Amino acid sequence: MIRNRVMNSVVNKYLLHNRSIMFKNDQDVERFFYKREIENRKKHKQPSTLNVKANLEKLSLDDMQVFRFNFRHQIDKKILYIHGGFNALQPSPFHWRLLDKITLSTLYEVVLPIYPKTPEFHIDDTFQAIQRVYDQLVSEVGHQNVVVMGDGSGGALALSFVQSLLDNQQPLPNKLYLISPILDATLSNKDISDA
Repeated sequence: MIRNRVMNSVVNKYLLHNRSIMFKNDQDVERFFYKREIENRKKHKQPSTLNVKANLEKLSLDDMQVFRFNFRHQIDKKILYIHGGFNALQPSPFHWRLLDKITLSTLYEVVLPIYPKTPEFHIDDTFQAIQRVYDQLVSEVGHQNVVVMGDGSGGALALSFVQSLLDNQQPLPNKLYLISPILDATLSNKDISDA
């Protein structure tokens, strides 16, 4: 019981307060996307209240920011992490904490691309950006040493991306991990509820 309250508190504080989005009307939707377009043009920064324990490298691939979390420079195995956020939001403090913990517990290097997002960019731009990062990682350590992972809408992107690799007969990652992926973005399945 206490554990559940603590977990709910953590989820509400770090994940849901900015991630649960409800719109009352079309103007709310337009305001949201207008604000996201402005915010997403800015350089993404590590949350100021969060200190990661892993080594953190801030790089750029073409015009895209890429953060690399590693521990003691163990970089022979990689996780390409595609963060969620409705394909419009930047990584939350929850993502930063999660990736730090994954890095420290697996000793894999975790690579977080700040991929192009809606409304300014199309999904094709997002896939091309993810493909460039994946290709870079494969060139560094080989596809058998790369894991693709994602949460929420990032989980849907991860699944779609790996499916496109399969369809195009490209080298597949060693593993694919999905955390609460959105598998039906149309929400047309009658078994999906608002609950």
